[in-house]
Amino acid sequence: MRFLGPGEYLFAQGEDAVSIILGSCVALVGWNPDQRWLMASHIMLPGWPTQAEADLRYAGVVMETWERDCARQGWRLDSFRIGVFGGCSRMPGRRDTDLGVGDKNVDFVLEALRVRGLTIQAKDIRGPLARRLVLDGKLGRYWSQTLTPLAEVSLREEGE
Repeated sequence: MRFLGPGEYLFAQGEDAVSIILGSCVALVGWNPDQRWLMASHIMLPGWPTQAEADLRYAGVVMETWERDCARQGWRLDSFRIGVFGGCSRMPGRRDTDLGVGDKNVDFVLEALRVRGLTIQAKDIRGPLARRLVLDGKLGRYWSQTLTPLAEVSLREEGE
């Protein structure tokens, strides 16, 4: 199984399994059923970097990279089945008017897809809990698992 860390991007054929752990980050994924080609990204931040570098931590750079990769193959973006995952609040007690980075990531990605006229076939977004996403690049399947908060455990004996 291949692990996709923050700021990583994959555009490949024949990937058996890809795993992504998401907190406020967002995974934008696409699967081309005709070519059995997978695009997967681990987006950390909305928009574009302030410098002109191609920093794949940013959603805008991921969208541009995906467009270039598709054009290089002679494919249209809409030949992919699209999924969006992650973007948890990580601050469940915040006011509804305060947008955290998870919400901003989700909003940016959804708008970028809308502007391009793309339809989302699968999504598991927002909420207070992180997720583990597993993608099957050969069959176009995914599994999204909500991760429960860690419980505090002490290995010390009572009275220490």
